[in-house]
Amino acid sequence: MLYREDAGAINNEKIKVALAICDSNGAYARHVSVVMASIFANTRSKVCVYLLHDDTLTDSNKIKLLKTAECFEQSVELINVQDRIGDCVPEDKRMSAGRATYFRLLIPSLFPFDKIIYLDCDVIVNMDIAELWHISIDDYALAAVLDSFAFADLKGSKDFLRLNVVYKLIGIQKNCYFNAGVLLLNLRKINRDYCFLSAVKDFFERYGKIIPFADQDFLNYVFYNDCLFIDDKFCRMDFSGIEADDVYGYILHLICDDKPWSSYTRPYVDNLYWEYLAKTPFCENNKTLIRTLLDDICRDEFYHLHSSDCKTQYKKKIWTNLKNAHLLSFPKVLWNCMQIKYKEINQTNLLEKRYENHRNPS
Repeated sequence: MLYREDAGAINNEKIKVALAICDSNGAYARHVSVVMASIFANTRSKVCVYLLHDDTLTDSNKIKLLKTAECFEQSVELINVQDRIGDCVPEDKRMSAGRATYFRLLIPSLFPFDKIIYLDCDVIVNMDIAELWHISIDDYALAAVLDSFAFADLKGSKDFLRLNVVYKLIGIQKNCYFNAGVLLLNLRKINRDYCFLSAVKDFFERYGKIIPFADQDFLNYVFYNDCLFIDDKFCRMDFSGIEADDVYGYILHLICDDKPWSSYTRPYVDNLYWEYLAKTPFCENNKTLIRTLLDDICRDEFYHLHSSDCKTQYKKKIWTNLKNAHLLSFPKVLWNCMQIKYKEINQTNLLEKRYENHRNPS
């Protein structure tokens, strides 16, 4: 369900939400539009989205984002932070396609408001965001949800050192580590009590090359003792056992690499992305929606069905390698051939599994 009549009393105060985008390939603006549509469709209060972007955002995508807000009679303001990248993005990340995640570090210096909500662009707001907005954070710099998944994929000796030596050295507390994808920021307190941008520069100069989670680690470092932990419904990251009627009332944070536009791994949750996309100017009609869905899926290596042309290219590459290789390198070439075949078998198995999940999502 995309809208509830019982979403709560209308409040005249305009809710302020900040999003950030680097759109180097022109495709990410669509995901921003989905986040905006999910906010607007479920929130009865007036909302203004402040979109922090750099020069990669095209004029055509700007128009579509403005129209997204217009469709819901809400507002959006585009803020180009290209000239401020040096204030928030470490030098070795300034050409990175993922540098937008650092733009959130500019928020305290950009806005004169008392507070603002920040959201990552891989969330779906399937609740009235006024619930988050009206949480009292007068005594805290921010409110966030405890992150119990951040360290699940960190393995090996290097990650062990990061978690048990580096984190202890710099003062990041694993037992009270919050996810920075959904934040309610007390800008008045941050600007009063912290030299924020100076802290950003100092932190990344000292620890930028040894921390695993970039700006999220920085925020936990700075606010480890100044964070109000809130209900995980405001940043739900665990979707195990979720049912069709159990998706409303949450901000759903799709934290893993499998995004709705690249795979189908979370029945009922991934569906919401496409439902909200259909409500934006990035999707003109059902035909466009289906075409977009199929194009995205076909870009994923696990969904790509090899044609006879693919096999011809494989054979040509293998023959070239054998013809040009030294005798002692033959075992390696043959091993690579076996790996290619093994990958094809695994790919077929995965396709069959995903097809079954789609047919029987429960």
